[in-house]
Amino acid sequence: MTSRQEPGIWRQRLSLSQYLYARSFYPSLALYTEGADSERLKSLRIQAKDYLLPKDSRGLQGQIIAKARRLSTLDNLYSSEDNAFARSLQLGLFANAELRKSIAKDVESLSQYAVEHGSGGYYFPNAASPWGSLLESDLYAHTILCDLMGHHGHKDIAEGIRLWIMVQKESRHWENDFAYIRALDCVLNGDQTTLQTKVLSLKASSALPFDKIKASGNGMSITREYYANGQRLSEVSHLKVGDSVKAVYTITTEQTRDFVRITIPRNASLTPIENTSGAIYNRGPIYRNVTSDTTEYWIDTLPEGRLLLTEELHVVRAGTFQTAVPEVVSLYSDHYRANGGFEPAEVISFR
Repeated sequence: MTSRQEPGIWRQRLSLSQYLYARSFYPSLALYTEGADSERLKSLRIQAKDYLLPKDSRGLQGQIIAKARRLSTLDNLYSSEDNAFARSLQLGLFANAELRKSIAKDVESLSQYAVEHGSGGYYFPNAASPWGSLLESDLYAHTILCDLMGHHGHKDIAEGIRLWIMVQKESRHWENDFAYIRALDCVLNGDQTTLQTKVLSLKASSALPFDKIKASGNGMSITREYYANGQRLSEVSHLKVGDSVKAVYTITTEQTRDFVRITIPRNASLTPIENTSGAIYNRGPIYRNVTSDTTEYWIDTLPEGRLLLTEELHVVRAGTFQTAVPEVVSLYSDHYRANGGFEPAEVISFR
């Protein structure tokens, strides 16, 4: 707390929820109020009570990591024998029964967000933004959620999260995540059935003529479409040298992938209007690499869901042209990949 006479400058500060969460790990340390402005102290206590013990609504709809953080804060405060911090916030005036009710409501609310994953286990979709702050990551959120679910009687969800973390580790570069060590501890605390789970991958490759290639993928997909004058081009569309074409690339993934490369070949009739390589932004930072016959997109983390990329092209040559199929692959675990299907030849005429 600061006094009015000496207002501290604190930029990029922790939010109230993050502050209470961090302080709840030291519940025996009371809030230091010496010299604090009484109005600010009163405001802090009111906000803390409204956040931890809301009366009318639980709030935080859809904010999974925020719900988990509040529940963990309540857990820490409730389990403390001393609880000097809660008393200094005047939360100690309320019986522990009220804290228990608040915890129970948060647990029930959180458990309803758990979803069975197709590869096994449970996960919480969009638990944290893929490009969140240093205090929020997908691994960190699921580690907290796993501990909370196990502690509050949802062992099936907790074990499911452990299994999901094990499967995700196959295609996620988590070694540098600040929650990696905590996640290892979380997984190792699981039951033997979960720990004995093994992940197997099988690979096969074949060479086919263009017209025999069909769209396929392992948990991913990619399509390429062309538009001119707002109309989607088909195999019977007629293009002429000098026309402008908009290319739309749609990439979907069933779960978040790391180190993703998207390869979009171009036939010799097309050239990009923006032919300089460089960084772009679409749901996050992407590096666009333009070569003589291909546009590549490199992504550190591709979140689950759909990604749309667009590119403006010029028609520069006449003739009949064939294009190789587009591909997307997670280079961290390259059996997670997809390719588009065969596209008929394009006929370009002079004006």
